[in-house]
Amino acid sequence: MPRAATKTRTKAKAAVSTRAAVAISVAVALVSGAVAAAGVMVMRPVIILRVSGSSLPASASYAPGTQDARALGLEFRATEALSLNALTLSFLGEKDGDFSTFRKDLKARDAIEDCQLYRDDGMPVGAEVAFTSANVVRLSNLSVAIPANQMIRLEARCDLKPGNPSDGTPDAFAVSLPRAAFVAVRRASNKTVPARNIEVIDRKSVGVNVRGDRTVITVSAASAPTAPATPGTLRLNVDGATPNSTIILGNSTGVPTAKFLFSALDEPFLVKKLSLENFIECNSGIAAAVKIAYQNQAGATVTKTGFLSDDVVIFSGLDFFVPEGVSRPLAVTIDTSSVGSSTGVASGDCFHLWLDADTRTFEAVGTASGTTIDETDLLTEAHGNRMTIRKTKPTISLASGSPSGAGVPGLNEVFRFNVAADSRGFVTLDSVLFKMTSSGSGWNRCNNLNDTTRWEFYDIDDPSEKLDDGSASGLPDSDWLFDDGGNARGCFGDATLKYANLVLNNNEATPSEEIGAGETKTYVVRMDTTGASADDAIRLDIADQAEASLVGMNAITWDDDFEGQDIGGALVKNLPITGGLITY
Repeated sequence: MPRAATKTRTKAKAAVSTRAAVAISVAVALVSGAVAAAGVMVMRPVIILRVSGSSLPASASYAPGTQDARALGLEFRATEALSLNALTLSFLGEKDGDFSTFRKDLKARDAIEDCQLYRDDGMPVGAEVAFTSANVVRLSNLSVAIPANQMIRLEARCDLKPGNPSDGTPDAFAVSLPRAAFVAVRRASNKTVPARNIEVIDRKSVGVNVRGDRTVITVSAASAPTAPATPGTLRLNVDGATPNSTIILGNSTGVPTAKFLFSALDEPFLVKKLSLENFIECNSGIAAAVKIAYQNQAGATVTKTGFLSDDVVIFSGLDFFVPEGVSRPLAVTIDTSSVGSSTGVASGDCFHLWLDADTRTFEAVGTASGTTIDETDLLTEAHGNRMTIRKTKPTISLASGSPSGAGVPGLNEVFRFNVAADSRGFVTLDSVLFKMTSSGSGWNRCNNLNDTTRWEFYDIDDPSEKLDDGSASGLPDSDWLFDDGGNARGCFGDATLKYANLVLNNNEATPSEEIGAGETKTYVVRMDTTGASADDAIRLDIADQAEASLVGMNAITWDDDFEGQDIGGALVKNLPITGGLITY
């Protein structure tokens, strides 16, 4: 009797609990409906990390005893920098080799020894871990950096136990990451990311009704590993940010010389070897060292140093990672030798690097397919731009106080500019091409301004001493040469003067100007604008080399202090220099 009474009370209690649960469910449903009817927004948790299955590795068959059987590929994308600490993988086993009838009649730990996580570059992460229960393995102590807004790919591989399946039919295991709670990540603050802020995305299935991505490992005595998946494609191009042709200086470090771009399609790639070559007509002695910089899989910048031998430098042992669907740059810099006879490097020698993945050593591995490609597969080369080495160089700029605005006709300042020499050596200024833009009539014609006595050039620190030699009508010993921009060189008749070329070394009575190493000089141009009337205007500029070449001249000519003579303005920075508009 007492026992029967207890049973009755228990049933009564269960009935009450069930009714209470039903009541609570109804109440929740009613409240939810009321909230929805009221138009109240239910906030969804912010997703900080998304984990999705990679298309590789594909399901495959392996023989018993296989090491590193490829079990599951996962892609991680985070909105902020995170650290992956642990992953828990689930295995569902079927003795009949497929999942058409789902019985879960096989324990994974009976056929699988242990598992380990690997990066896309093939490096292991954490230790090999045995099963913590019959069908679960927890991969911990990982410390994998997940950079913000970048994708990283990790792959689980397992060692299979020896011995054929007991019943003679293949054994199959579906491998998955079932839920967000199986992912342990921390923020930069070391706080754990809750599971509600992690999303595991289901992208494919193998007939098993579980959440998460999965592949199937089939263990069969007669089977061998399946053929690798179709390999992806790696492309090489010149990066749009590759440095333009310019002057590089001797005895410098970290000089940018080229930038190349690798792109991966259909799978990530790991570039392990590459070759850079200097054009044969250039001087490889310019580069005391060649350095490359790239990102590895963790997103960290890696720098490697090499040295040219017979115009080629080969870099090996690289871990340059190119994610699928993403382009990654390879930046190239050099440390330059000094300019001088002792180094065999002369002022004006060229340096021109290119990445040769056509005839020189190259190697990259598709990290999903395992396929290796070399120079016979890529058959591509990418060229940087040609650099010219000098011991020093000039920098030209518009000087503060260069005139603009209202002017008075007569002999007055019309333009002011600076010339600075690099600290490595002095610069000699031989010539400057001034471009004149003007309005009005008469005063700005060749038959008026083609007179060197109407032009003056001097150092602002000593305006009493002219630095130009001039005589009326532009005689041969004059430092001033004039041009109207027409087809015939010179300035004739009533054509408007357009160019005034100051050639300081044309008459050695006042020689070329020297600017000391690390120094800056400011120069002033005066011009006699007598005859200009109301609303007439003038502006003086220093032309760039492209325009100067059209009229058969140089924008500037200069010497460095080693051996360069009459160097043109093609690679001089900042040109053209635009003066101020003076209105009368």
